[in-house]
Amino acid sequence: MRLTIVLLALCFLSTVPSRAMGQTKFVSILDSSQVMNNPSDSSATGFARLTLNAEQSELAYSVRLFGLDLKPDAENRIDPNDVVAIHIHLHVQDVIGPHILNIFGIPAFDDDDLMIDYENESFSGVYDASDASRNPVTGEVLPQAFPLTTKLFPTSFRLEELLNNEWYFAVHTVGTPGVTIRGAILVVPEPSSAMLAIFGLNYCWLQRFRLIRRME
Repeated sequence: MRLTIVLLALCFLSTVPSRAMGQTKFVSILDSSQVMNNPSDSSATGFARLTLNAEQSELAYSVRLFGLDLKPDAENRIDPNDVVAIHIHLHVQDVIGPHILNIFGIPAFDDDDLMIDYENESFSGVYDASDASRNPVTGEVLPQAFPLTTKLFPTSFRLEELLNNEWYFAVHTVGTPGVTIRGAILVVPEPSSAMLAIFGLNYCWLQRFRLIRRME
């Protein structure tokens, strides 16, 4: 099932050129194998596509989840597969990195452009400067060192992190104490179709190898 979802995602994403009119494309495949701390055994998956506009002022994203449930009311999120939080994080070796963007649930819905399709477990939005966490009294952007806040974007070092593949999606659920599934956000080089095909084949090979190892 997981391989089927990955292949469908790759086929869909490969129809989009990686650089069109100066835009930069990214992809992310989410699963439990990428969780670094408190590893998850969840079979849930997800895939995402992202586009940084030519002016590098906003990052549009679209994400679809499989095997997890998005619910609009926090009091109804009680089942193990109910999503309680979705964030973009900065990758930091051996630890859970600070939040970059709070998308869904705890601690905040910071993306003003967020649209959620609860029936299809998918969501999309646009990350830009208006989403940064601010002091509710003064309106000033909160210090960027705060680990749980949405950071100001774009800045030169945030763009550098993004373009160096240092960001990742993290999805948290009721049934998992830490991160349930995680996905690195990766730049799609030219030509996009070829690179996505190679990425997909490598992913399939890795999953097949893991399956064989478990059967031994």
